[in-house]
Amino acid sequence: MSVEEQEQKDFQITEKIMDSIFNTYGAHVEITPTSRYCAYDANMTVTKSNKHKRYTIEIKERNVDSIEDLETLPLKVKKYCNIMEKTKEDETPLIIYLVNNSNYFIFNLKALDLNNLNLRNWTIAKMQYTDKRQYEEQPTFFIPITCCIYNGIIN
Repeated sequence: MSVEEQEQKDFQITEKIMDSIFNTYGAHVEITPTSRYCAYDANMTVTKSNKHKRYTIEIKERNVDSIEDLETLPLKVKKYCNIMEKTKEDETPLIIYLVNNSNYFIFNLKALDLNNLNLRNWTIAKMQYTDKRQYEEQPTFFIPITCCIYNGIIN
């Protein structure tokens, strides 16, 4: 699967999840993908009673050996900084993790207490979706899943 196909699939899953969450509260959701080189993957506007709330959304897909043993999810420090820098004052930055194509976890990046996150170097592939793997260390926050604002099963 190409990077573009994977990103489109992740966006469609995220769109369904956000619709499901906010429709429960009687809100209307409009979510649109951003350009490929934006700091985050989507913009979302939630409307209820003619009031609008705006969000930026970063989408991450992760595969883990055991969802039952999952305690934290990684977010590279550089990615966090880029998202926060590009998110406007009246927007809420969210990150959604799609884990094992079965579960999702959503975090409000403004609400995270960075002092309580584990910060360490993480060895990861420089480029995803390629046969030639080269690795590098990246400073990374490991966010406890107990900090998520929503979670559930992907339908």
